[in-house]
Amino acid sequence: MERESSEDDSDQACSIVQGNDSLEINSKSDLDDSTNDDAHMLNEELIMFCEDLLRKYKLLKNKSLKLKNENEFLYSKLDFVLDEKDVILKEKDF
Repeated sequence: MERESSEDDSDQACSIVQGNDSLEINSKSDLDDSTNDDAHMLNEELIMFCEDLLRKYKLLKNKSLKLKNENEFLYSKLDFVLDEKDVILKEKDF
């Protein structure tokens, strides 16, 4: 049983197969160039934002470390002063 080809079948075949290779998929459209440009621009903007965020993080981390060291120094001085105060109060009681 041989099937006659209709006009609808040939139109469908033409829209499915593009180019010489039937396995090739060609999805190029007029919108692709502008979409790729927009995506590239957004990607660049995201990269710059992330780099800036990382730079700020490193600056804040260094500042935090300096403050931590300064706080440790101040706590040690406070402990020293409180110890001296206790010694002075004990001597005064005698």
